[in-house]
Amino acid sequence: MHRALVLGIPIGPLRETVIKQYSKFLKPKEQIIVPLAIRTQGIITAPGNPKNIQTVNDFVRRDVSIVNRQPHSGTRTLLDLLLKDQKIDVTNIRGYENSEFTHAAVAAYIASGMADAGFGIETGARQFGLDFVPVATENYYMIFNKNSVVVPIFPGPVYAAIPLVSKLAGSIFMPAPGCNTFTTINPTI
Repeated sequence: MHRALVLGIPIGPLRETVIKQYSKFLKPKEQIIVPLAIRTQGIITAPGNPKNIQTVNDFVRRDVSIVNRQPHSGTRTLLDLLLKDQKIDVTNIRGYENSEFTHAAVAAYIASGMADAGFGIETGARQFGLDFVPVATENYYMIFNKNSVVVPIFPGPVYAAIPLVSKLAGSIFMPAPGCNTFTTINPTI
């Protein structure tokens, strides 16, 4: 039994960098790639964005503290690439080492006043009535091993799970601001 992999690939200049970074996990001849959604990642702030945090460059300001996603998460990877692209030293960011395991946890951390900002999906911000500054849009995929007999979250062969995954993606992502299910996107990365 093999696990499914979920992967966000940004649309735009960082796309090739992210694909290269994850290429060791991508084996097109052995995997089925299921496009799930297009989602927006960005900066989550307190309601009204009182510190006027507009870009990741603002994370180095002395009056700003952040909460991060856990190391190796797709969101953390994307943020790290954006910071690297801007030549920002993470040791100059207050709170960079504080991490949470979900987008909702990042938003809750900010909503509680424990940080001024974080990086995550728009849905997390909206769940807590927070502001959101869009930074990057990404294609979000689920990847299955073709030889898997079952996928842990589905009782049956991988191929049988694909219509269910697509249906779930529609019901999970469609109503949420910042996420749209794929409609005519080719399931290739």
